[in-house]
Amino acid sequence: MSVLKRRSNNIKDGQYVIAFSDSRALIDISKDCGMTWTRRQPSDLPNVNEYFFSNDRTRIAMSGDGRHIYCSCYMANVGLLRSTDFLETAEPFKPDNCYSVYSIACNGRGNLVAVVCQNSNNKYDLMLSGDYGKTWRVSNGLKDNTVPLMGVEMSHSGRYVVAYASNSPYYTTHELFISSDYGETFSSEIFRGPITKIAISGDGKYMLCCCNRESSSKLYYAYYSGDYGKTWTKITDSSFSARTLAISYDGKYMVIEGGYSYSGARISADYGKTWALKHSVIGNSFALGLSSDGKYAIAQESSSPYRMFKSSDYLGSFTEINTAPLTSGIRANYRFIIMNKNRL
Repeated sequence: MSVLKRRSNNIKDGQYVIAFSDSRALIDISKDCGMTWTRRQPSDLPNVNEYFFSNDRTRIAMSGDGRHIYCSCYMANVGLLRSTDFLETAEPFKPDNCYSVYSIACNGRGNLVAVVCQNSNNKYDLMLSGDYGKTWRVSNGLKDNTVPLMGVEMSHSGRYVVAYASNSPYYTTHELFISSDYGETFSSEIFRGPITKIAISGDGKYMLCCCNRESSSKLYYAYYSGDYGKTWTKITDSSFSARTLAISYDGKYMVIEGGYSYSGARISADYGKTWALKHSVIGNSFALGLSSDGKYAIAQESSSPYRMFKSSDYLGSFTEINTAPLTSGIRANYRFIIMNKNRL
């Protein structure tokens, strides 16, 4: 029998799960790897703007132990919220000169936080906090960008920060920005099509990037890097969508979800060297959360009745979870699922 790794805080890897549904304006949370669930709705957090629950561009970041949770909302002047008790309570706040927030990320401890946002000059900044979101500053390496910064991810230590500009074909520049010094300076990589998703391993070495409309015949392409973003390899030329990208801490396990196209999921269990096309639950999933070591995953199928499934064997097999909350007998369709990534 395998023993689940624990930190001194006694929180297991993959123990805390957050499932977000903007269409139902709710957040379902689990403290036992998906076995039991609690629902959070706007009425449960009366001091929080309801747009955090109902906007399709809401993003959530969680520390490794699940204690620190940050949410961003795209709506103008709504800002951010933070929680230190797994969404029992939440505190809204907004950094100065931050008009609309597009995405948010934090490191494993939760003390380093990054957001990409539109500033008051109609340009785009990467903003950083080193004290759990209490104070903020604009990164000198990525500020006043003229193309919208749409997403940001961060490694476990916070040393590696990855952001991308533009997920729209109306912009001619589709740029990925990579920092190896906690967001102080950035190098960049140009992609042929608009970038829609990025993911980074806990150690920062492995990255995934999905682009759409790269050519007239193929809608989506995926790339991976195994050298901290220095070089990139195209994974597949197949037409597919990527609703979710997931990477284990060390990059051994990577998942590219099939999403809307029902074309299956691409899975690598050898650091991106080979990729297998998998049909079944994981291949037709809207959302998937992956634990730090890749052993645990929770996924939801992409069509009604939106069943939930759990894997405890490194994506090898899935069993249905029947305990996720229902509303009038119907399960919410989640935009994304995240699991805490706790490391020894």
